[in-house]
Parts: sequence; C-alpha cells; structure tokens
Amino acid sequence: MDYDAAATEYKEAAAELNLPKGAEGFPGLPKPAEATQYQKGVGLVQAQYYWQCAWEKEWLARQEEGGARAKTALAELEKAPKMKYMSKEHLDDRGRSDFLAYLDRAKLGDPSGFQMDYTANCQRPEQN
Repeated sequence: MDYDAAATEYKEAAAELNLPKGAEGFPGLPKPAEATQYQKGVGLVQAQYYWQCAWEKEWLARQEEGGARAKTALAELEKAPKMKYMSKEHLDDRGRSDFLAYLDRAKLGDPSGFQMDYTANCQRPEQN
C-alpha cells in the first residue's frame, strides 16, 4: 500500500475507537520523508496502538485515586486482547502475554507493567 492507503486505513480504524476525556485526538499516520510502501494493516495497528497508549496514560494518571475514570480506563484496556492489533497476525505471543500480565497486575492495583510499557513504547511527542 502507498501512504495514502495506509493513512486512510488509520483514519478508518481511529474512527471506531474512543479516547479518554481530554486526550488529544488521533495524530494520524506520520508522513514519511520519502516514498514508502506499507503492509496492509499498518494503519489499523498504529491507530489501535495509539489508543492503547492513551488509555494506559489515563489509567496511570488516575489509578491511585481510583474512581470512575480509572475504572473506565481499565475497562477500555480490557478490550485490547480482542482487538486486531493484538492478533497473531500483528503481534507475537510474547507481546500478547506481556500485555495480559500487565493487565492482571493493573487489576490488582500494580501499575508497574503499564508504566514500563508506556515509558518504553508510548513516549512520543503526541502522547506526552
């Protein structure tokens, strides 16, 4: 796929996702400096992963105080394992099992897994 097709795929995937209250909108697929070919699914995966990062950030910010926003964030993150970006087609077994372990820890009030993932994988300017 060319950039325009991948960007359209991203926009279509983002349109089906919600972000936390007050979060910046989806930034779109970054435009490459030179002509680039994309594999089908890259736009969807990028949008869904941005969604995950946004909800991890929300949960990390709200989990100590508890309340409705923390519960909503965790409920959103519980949807991730059934989403396309978490499928075997797009993520290896280790990535899926790590996410499930982070989710299990979060349900017990332990932010360490999501904090590690957010710090390592979500610290882009559009997600800070």
